[in-house]
Amino acid sequence: MLWLCSVLLLVCLGCDDGAKGHSEDALEFISQIKVATLAFDISENAFAGELEKKPYPPWDVVATDMDLDGDVDVLINWHHLQRPELFENIGGNLVLKNPRSDDRSGFYDNDRVPELFEKQDIMLASIDPKQEGIYVWHDFDRLESWNVYIVPSAAGDYDLELHGNVAVIEKNIDPAYYTPVDNKTFIVHESTLTQPLHIRLKLNVICHTLALDATPKEGMTTFPVIYAGMQQVPFTAGYVALTKPDPHGVVWVDGMGSPEPELYFSRGSVRGMLVPPEPGKIDQFFTWSSDTHRMEFTYQDAVPRDHGRGRQVAWFDADHKGSNELLVSAYLSNNRLLTVEGDTLVDIAEGMNLAKPFMNFAVLDLDEDGWDDLITLDVGGLFVALNKEGQYFEFHPGEEFGLALPFTMTDVSWESSVALHVLDLDNDGDLDIWLTGLRPFESVKGDPFSMVFYQRDKLHFEDITEKLGMSDIQSFRYVLPGDFDNDGLVDGFGLGASLVLLKNLGPAGFQTIEPDPVVLLQDETVGFVADLDNDGWLDAITAMGKRLRISNKSTGNSALMVYLTADGVQPIGAIVRAYYANGSVRAQRYGSAASTRWSQTLLPLHFGIPLDGAIREIGIVWPGDSEEIRTSVEIGQTVLSLKR
Repeated sequence: MLWLCSVLLLVCLGCDDGAKGHSEDALEFISQIKVATLAFDISENAFAGELEKKPYPPWDVVATDMDLDGDVDVLINWHHLQRPELFENIGGNLVLKNPRSDDRSGFYDNDRVPELFEKQDIMLASIDPKQEGIYVWHDFDRLESWNVYIVPSAAGDYDLELHGNVAVIEKNIDPAYYTPVDNKTFIVHESTLTQPLHIRLKLNVICHTLALDATPKEGMTTFPVIYAGMQQVPFTAGYVALTKPDPHGVVWVDGMGSPEPELYFSRGSVRGMLVPPEPGKIDQFFTWSSDTHRMEFTYQDAVPRDHGRGRQVAWFDADHKGSNELLVSAYLSNNRLLTVEGDTLVDIAEGMNLAKPFMNFAVLDLDEDGWDDLITLDVGGLFVALNKEGQYFEFHPGEEFGLALPFTMTDVSWESSVALHVLDLDNDGDLDIWLTGLRPFESVKGDPFSMVFYQRDKLHFEDITEKLGMSDIQSFRYVLPGDFDNDGLVDGFGLGASLVLLKNLGPAGFQTIEPDPVVLLQDETVGFVADLDNDGWLDAITAMGKRLRISNKSTGNSALMVYLTADGVQPIGAIVRAYYANGSVRAQRYGSAASTRWSQTLLPLHFGIPLDGAIREIGIVWPGDSEEIRTSVEIGQTVLSLKR
C-alpha cells in the first residue's frame, strides 16, 4: 500500500530560551520546515525467496553492508524457535540467502550443518537402511525431541555416549540397550543391536547442546560415521556436539579487523541452566567472504567460553589502548567486557567494574573528557557509569544527573523491550536520550511508554517528556528513530498495535500520523531503519508474523550521507555535527546511530536537508580527541567521506 501524508508546515510553539542551540535562528529553522510530499510504500511482498511462516516473536532486526558492495543487507534474528533470515540487498531487492531447502549461505548455527531441524517422517524416509552409521537430527518443532537413529555396524562394536548439557527428561529406549550414567548422560551399546534403533529424547528447557561420542570396541578399527542434520553431514571422528541456538544481541561491525563487518551473536545460557562443570557456550563470529560468497565461521577460538545470559552488545573504546572493546550485558549473570588481544578476546569486565549485570545501556561521553561513559538500566533504575580515564567505571544514581524514572524499578523482565536511544532530538548539538518501551515489571502487561531526556550541559539532563507531550503518545513497545522526511529533525516509527509515524515538530512535540487504512501490527513487532535503496531517504524493516518493508517514497527534501573510515580500528564514538545555514546543529554518535535495544551496526550517518535549507559544515570529534574538525559542504552535495 502507498501511504501519502499531508503536506506539512511546522510551526514552532516556543522553547526554553536558555537551552543550548535554541537561538532565534534555530526557531526560524524549525518553523519553516516544508515537505513537498511525504509518502511510504508499505509492502509484505518486498522479500524474495523461500519464506517461512514465523509464529513466534523475533529478537531483533539489524542491517549493514555485509559484502561491501554499497547496499545495506538485512538480518532478522528470529530468536530460538525459528531460523534466522539473512537477506542480501541486490539492487534494492532483499533476497533470502539461507533458504531452508538450499542453504548455501554458511550462516549455520552448527559449523558445517545447514539445517538441524526436520520432520521425523521425512528423515526416516531419507535414511538408507544399508548405510551403517549414526543419524542425528531434531524434530522440526524446536519444542520437541531429538532423534538418534543407529544402523548397526557389521565391522565391530562401539559404545555411543549421548550427553546433554541439561537433564534428559524423556527418552524412549529399551533399558536392555543402554547404561545410565547420570540424569544428563547414558551410553548405548551398539553390540546389543540386531536391527536399526530409533531413539527419541527430550532435554530440559528449549535451548541446549546434545553431544554424541562414539568409542570403538572389539573389532572396530575406525570410528562410526555420525550423519548430522537434514543434509546428513558426515562427521568421521566419532564425535559431534550440536546446539539448539539461542541468539540474542548482535553486533555486525568490523571489530576484529576483517575488511567486512563481523557478525557476532551473544547467546543465552539455556535460561540459566548452563552452569559449571559443563563447558560454557561460545558466542559466534561470522564474516562474509568475497571469495566463497557466503558467511564463514571466523575467529572460532577468539571468544572465551562463558555461562552468561547475554543480552545487549556494543563495541566502544573503553581504555584507549588501540582497540575497541565489546560490552556484553547480561541477565542474572555477569557482564563481559571483551578486549582484542591479537586474534583473541579477553574479558576485562571485573577490573573495569563492569561485571555486575545490567540489561540495557547507552554509550556516550557524558562529561566531554574524551572517554566514553555509560548510562545503564536495571534493578534500581537508571545509573551513570563514568569512565575514569580507562582505569575503571564509577557508578552513580541517574537522579544525580537528571535521569530518573517515575517509579521504583524492583525487577527487570528478561524480555524487557527497553531501548536507550542516543540522538539529538532538539538540534542543539548535544546528544539526548530517548528511552522507549519502558514499563514496570509488576505491570508487564500494561502499556509501554517513552521518556525523553534533553542534555542541557555536561552531566546534566532534563526530563522533557511532559513538555513534548510524550506522555500522551504511548503504547509503543518499540520506536524506530530516524529523520524520515529529511527535514533535519529526528522522527520515529511507533510499533504498537498499529504502525504510527511520530513526526518531530521541534519544541512543539510530536505529531502522530497513521496510515489510511491502518497497518495493524502484532505485539512484539521489532524493526530497523536504513536507506535500503540508496536514494537518500530512510526506509524501515519490521518483523513479527509478517515482514514489512516501509519504502520511503517522499520527495522535496534531500540528505547528506557522511561516511567515516579509519586505518585500523573503527572510529566508534566519533561525534559528528551538521551545521545548518539557519544556525541549528544536529549531532550524531558513530556507533549509536544504527543501534537497537539489543544490537549495534555501523551505517553512514544520515543528515536530512530541508527544501529551503542547507548544511554549511560538518564537524567531527574523533574518538579520544577534544578538538572538532570542520569540513565545508557544497550546495547539493549528498555524500561526504571523512577518514582519520
